[in-house]
Amino acid sequence: GINSFFSESLHAYVDEKSLKIVQVRMLSGKKQITGVYYKNIEGLSTEEISQAVRAGILSFKTLLRRVSIILPSKFAITKNIEVPSLDEEEISNIIRLQAVRHTPYSKEEVIVGHINLDRVLERYTKVLLVIVSNENIRKKTDVFELAGYEIESVHLSADVLTKYVISHASVKPAGTPWGLVSIEKDFTDLIIIHNSKPHYIRTIPIGL
Repeated sequence: GINSFFSESLHAYVDEKSLKIVQVRMLSGKKQITGVYYKNIEGLSTEEISQAVRAGILSFKTLLRRVSIILPSKFAITKNIEVPSLDEEEISNIIRLQAVRHTPYSKEEVIVGHINLDRVLERYTKVLLVIVSNENIRKKTDVFELAGYEIESVHLSADVLTKYVISHASVKPAGTPWGLVSIEKDFTDLIIIHNSKPHYIRTIPIGL
């Protein structure tokens, strides 16, 4: 029915070597993973990867045509900066102006986002600046659009991992920074979490 349609979502992670898609449904009042698809896509063409996307989603027997993309953190430039404002709209405007100073790309070539971390002296906001090139995002979204699916949203993997771990961790240190290590096939993400937010993200080119 229509209620079950809106309580279902598809999330996909893709890098140069792997494609991972999960189906999430609301069951008994809780979000649960009800389908998982993995394929090694190393060396495959865009058309072959799109065929894998189609096969994976069809295996879930779902009617959904929209997918949320999870972008590997290694494709993003992240930097901690302080912004002289507490107003969210003003912070966003300042971030857009400052972003070009932290990347070799022009402002037309990147998508800029940020995560508010802390207030400093009730005058400044400490933020995690996130910059991703349009090309890196387009390479991922093109594959799914070629397969016939629409893009719901794009999220940074470090942010998604942080939220997942915070919601599932049996121990949540209050006020104490703690580390999250995510090991992929060919790289490792080190994330320092404080007050339930990713304060530091570093990708290390060593994996399993």
